[in-house]
Amino acid sequence: MRIATFVEEFLADLGWVDGIETNEKNDGDTGLRVITKVMITIKNQTYRLFLDAMETSQWLMLTLYPPYKVNEGKYVDACMLFNYLNNDYLYGGRLAVGDDGTIRHRQIIDVSETEPSKNMIKNMLENAIDMFEQYGESIALVALTKKSYESIREEIEKREDIERVRKGGEQEEG
Repeated sequence: MRIATFVEEFLADLGWVDGIETNEKNDGDTGLRVITKVMITIKNQTYRLFLDAMETSQWLMLTLYPPYKVNEGKYVDACMLFNYLNNDYLYGGRLAVGDDGTIRHRQIIDVSETEPSKNMIKNMLENAIDMFEQYGESIALVALTKKSYESIREEIEKREDIERVRKGGEQEEG
């Protein structure tokens, strides 16, 4: 099955039929690419989701972009925060910032010699959404405000300590 067909069926199963843009292009190294763009809402913000079916290489790439970029002068803080999140948390894919300040969460899987399942792409999507639901506020703070990486990381760690204590209390009660 063509990966692009698989993506179309996945989106149809989700009931996403409106607002989908699909473009086909032929890249030299990757061959035929079918790129599907969908706008999705996460915590009242509109994100751009791209599902890129690279037919020749048999790769499926999911990329999720928030509706803002990293402000000038905040690039190093953003890189440090993204590295911290990529290194210390279990999210498939990778959070990165481009030279122009564009933020993205990207995951690529190789589906050659396998029959991809819709659960596989659903898990990729849920993973990316969950990352922005959990850390979107911290990502926006580092990108759009004067808050430093260090202060944002400290806030994340304090929240997690509070959550650990709360969960530990629930386990003792149960």
